[in-house]
Amino acid sequence: MPRMKAATAVDIPEQQVVVAGRAGDALDMLLPILRKHSVRFHRITEGAAVIQAIVEMPLVDLVLITYPLPDMKFRDFMAAIKEAVPPVWPPQVVVIVTKEDAKDVAGFVNRGVQVLPNAAPCPPPPGSLPYPP
Repeated sequence: MPRMKAATAVDIPEQQVVVAGRAGDALDMLLPILRKHSVRFHRITEGAAVIQAIVEMPLVDLVLITYPLPDMKFRDFMAAIKEAVPPVWPPQVVVIVTKEDAKDVAGFVNRGVQVLPNAAPCPPPPGSLPYPP
């Protein structure tokens, strides 16, 4: 039986990540962590442009949104993604949301949507390892 070759960085395709909405504390902390991996970012501000990009790209692995979007409600955004993407490979959707806007995305949690708070965590205790820059 032939031995399988170990995967290398060349063998692993870049993950396609669409980042939508405005910057915020959580997004500013998350992007540097994701950049350390095989990720290609597509930075788009408006929801309608995100949908168009998803339609034009062969595969989107992650849609990372800071909510609210300037041009559409979350319900409309998710409906447009569902219509634009084949059900066999939908992108994972992660929404960074303030406490005030959480009610708009609550009905989508555990239905293909994960939610993160749009607030910086407490700083690490003195002497501990800091978060990656």
